Amino acid sequence: MKKILSCILAIVVCMFGFTSCSNSQDSGNSESNKTGNVSIEFVNPELELEVGESIKAEVTTSRKNAPVFWSIRDQSIASVSNNGVITALAVGETVCYAEFGGETAMCLIKVTERGAIPELSVTIPYYNNQVSLYVNGELNLQVGVKLGDGVAEGATLEYTVADPEVATVENGVLTGTAVGNTEITITATCNGQTATAVVSVQVINMAKAVKAITVSNPQKTFNLGDRFVFGGTVDVEYIDGTTESNVDYYNVNSSNLDVKKVGTYEIVVSVGDVQETYYVTVVKGTTLKLLMIGNSFSQDTVAWLPQIASTLGFTNVVIGNLVIGGCTLAMHYANSQSNAAAYEFTYYQNNAWVNGAGDTLRTMEYGIRFADWDFISLQQQSGNSGNAASYNSDLDGLVKYVKSKALKSDVKLVWNMTWAYPGASDWYGGLYGNSQMNMYNAIVSTVQNKIVPNEEFRLISPAGTAIQNARTSYIGDSVGTGDNTLDAWNRDGAHLTVYEGRFVSSLAMFCTLTGYTPDEITYLPPNVDNKEAAVIRESVKNALANPFAITNSRYTE
Repeated sequence: MKKILSCILAIVVCMFGFTSCSNSQDSGNSESNKTGNVSIEFVNPELELEVGESIKAEVTTSRKNAPVFWSIRDQSIASVSNNGVITALAVGETVCYAEFGGETAMCLIKVTERGAIPELSVTIPYYNNQVSLYVNGELNLQVGVKLGDGVAEGATLEYTVADPEVATVENGVLTGTAVGNTEITITATCNGQTATAVVSVQVINMAKAVKAITVSNPQKTFNLGDRFVFGGTVDVEYIDGTTESNVDYYNVNSSNLDVKKVGTYEIVVSVGDVQETYYVTVVKGTTLKLLMIGNSFSQDTVAWLPQIASTLGFTNVVIGNLVIGGCTLAMHYANSQSNAAAYEFTYYQNNAWVNGAGDTLRTMEYGIRFADWDFISLQQQSGNSGNAASYNSDLDGLVKYVKSKALKSDVKLVWNMTWAYPGASDWYGGLYGNSQMNMYNAIVSTVQNKIVPNEEFRLISPAGTAIQNARTSYIGDSVGTGDNTLDAWNRDGAHLTVYEGRFVSSLAMFCTLTGYTPDEITYLPPNVDNKEAAVIRESVKNALANPFAITNSRYTE
């Protein structure tokens, strides 16, 4: 790649009339021009910046403090000052030239979109954000601070107590000072951002020390995406031998629980400093009742869901699809408010796909109320999938509408994280600098900042990352050569191929909703051989484990 770049840059120099073309050479780590005792070269021959970012380019010359003249080939993409400070202006690639003594060095400048700043959030691992303690009792408040979906390193916390006569906080330790109720506002600060959370505090006049507590009948089984519910009772035994049943001054810490993953988790219940633990289990799904509100990409996603479910013995499979081609979140929200009959509605039930409306278009409400859906999936139109600004009020309004019309009050909202276009796609139209990686990174950043912090979305299907993982395998991004080159996972520069591509997305969605692992799925669509299936299962498995980062395939040949 560096040799190709060197040749291209050398040709560019010749076209601009520089005289040193025959002396340009590839040193393996820099581009330089040297004639006699006059030389100049960039310390870094390639620089990557985000739009709006500036960096001072460094060059070495054969004479100390030599005057260097700077220029940029495409000044719409970047600018350069008289002292070599490069400023990124727009997505794309260009070349920076540094000239000294008639010799010229070149540096490739790559400008990408500015990534969305991860959003700061504060999480409270106590059930209903409530804690209890007794007068003079202490509780070490556990608080989680995240930046996007990662830990916010170096965050500072500030605690504000609404009624300091009831309780105080010092260094994260809560102390009950008088009987009553109050609230504590926890403010986190990190990298110039602030986020808050509120904890309700109940202080009880408990003169007797607690010897033991007994937890009875808590809810111990949850389906994927369920909200945590304690549901039990707590009895207290005091040091003097007396007991009290069904007390209301206890704390439930569920910080270990992840309802997005099948498994067994420890829950801690405490009264004062006396604790009892119990275990809850998140189990695999046994039914699949899913409505997709989307566009043609949602059609790709559900294509092989029924066959996957049927192979595993699922008998209650209902899948609905409300589709408008190229529909954005803004269009969906507008349609919900006007009750527009604008959607093609198809559904799968009793082992067959049915056109639920014939030639008649349906409203969003019709599809939502067609069945008592367990899951309703939303997604953004592909071109806007990495456009964070398109996810704001329209998404919030759409979420409220969907939940208000759903037959099940506890319906689980799912986000379908779609995929970047193939590298050679003509669908970009200038979006994302016509770059697959720019698009993928923008999708990931947007989902991390707009969907992950939204508590209404219980689950996220990482189809976009699964497709990107598959592109790192021996199959790559395209197959064939010359005029016979085809996208490996996409059939038209955007939509997924009918067999391999759609199977990736269907498998990601199925595993997200049910808790099955890709290794447990034996079904294969027609034309998918065992070698391809191994790549697909691996890609989805890695995406489920790391939904916001590419994991390179081990199947490279």
